[in-house]
Amino acid sequence: MMLRKLTNSVGFSILLRSCSTIPQSIEYESVLNENDPAFTSKPTSHSFLVIHPKIRWGAKAESPKSETSDYQLEEAVSLVKTIPGFSVVESAIVGTDYNTKKKQIWGQGRLEALIELKASTRVSAVMLNIDILTPLQQTELFNIFQVPVYDRYNIVLLIFKHFAKTNLAHLQIQLAEIPYIRHRLKYLDINKGESDILQVKDAVNSLTKTGPDRLEVLRLREQSLKKKIRQSIISAREEIDVVKHRQEKLHANKALTVAVIGYTNVGKTSFIKKVTGASSLHPEDRLFATLDTSLHHAVLPSKNNIYLADTIGFISHLPTQLFGSFSATLMHAMSADLLVHLFDISHPNAADQRKNVLKTLQEMEFSEKLMKNMIQVF
Repeated sequence: MMLRKLTNSVGFSILLRSCSTIPQSIEYESVLNENDPAFTSKPTSHSFLVIHPKIRWGAKAESPKSETSDYQLEEAVSLVKTIPGFSVVESAIVGTDYNTKKKQIWGQGRLEALIELKASTRVSAVMLNIDILTPLQQTELFNIFQVPVYDRYNIVLLIFKHFAKTNLAHLQIQLAEIPYIRHRLKYLDINKGESDILQVKDAVNSLTKTGPDRLEVLRLREQSLKKKIRQSIISAREEIDVVKHRQEKLHANKALTVAVIGYTNVGKTSFIKKVTGASSLHPEDRLFATLDTSLHHAVLPSKNNIYLADTIGFISHLPTQLFGSFSATLMHAMSADLLVHLFDISHPNAADQRKNVLKTLQEMEFSEKLMKNMIQVF
């Protein structure tokens, strides 16, 4: 069978030129403002066909011994369902040869079968379980399916946008989105495509109001966001130092910071609430329930004081730069005295989830000392 259904429910330059290159207009100031609605808008409702491209390696090629296609598709479906207003009508695993870099992903025969499946389910959107589609792939697939096409990067960003609660979280989400917008903006400048097909219509329209040099305005917005995040990190560190200093004076010993890390929805918040009894923590059974790091005081049986830091969860098959944009949220983890890696041993894909977390920590350049002394809890 070609398809296997798993569910069935319904100018400036690098050296700045004259300021006259980019007019200091209301539109310009709005785009640099982190509250520009074009960069903070939330998604509309959609019914989805979720497709996982299963790479076929051939008789002589050795496939990677990692996650199974079933678990990868299950996770993709969960990601889509996390967004309010998004539902999954149908999902399928479809084989493709060697890689997913081809502009249409599949050959004509499989595409025809997918078009038929899409028509029979009457979905309003398609999600491909691929890290990040190229602008060319997204355009080609839109022309084939005639509905919006999403990848993992799109979906995770939409989850972040919907559930972010603090201004700092919103700043980091907007920073994470800029490389995605920039890549598509460059494609549109050359190919004259449609911005709505590439999921960047609102951002592109907002940037267009500022004049012809949209990439430069985007660069300045990126700088502005990084500056605001750095200021927030400094303020947060000062507040934490004050609280920790107060505790140290009360208990006459230094309180260490222990960051609890792990795959998304593995139970980090529940674990910290159990250890500390913190009434401010409200665990939720969904992906990426934690987008802001929080510190919670606890006293060990040895009478030593510690602070447990709740952190954003990691997930496989996403560019590291997405998590790298959350420098403020990950601040406590990267500067902690100790890491506690929590993973759910009962999960059928626990081994791969653990490997993905360790791989992300290495790519984000966590210190060798933290990695070496990390405690595994399961």
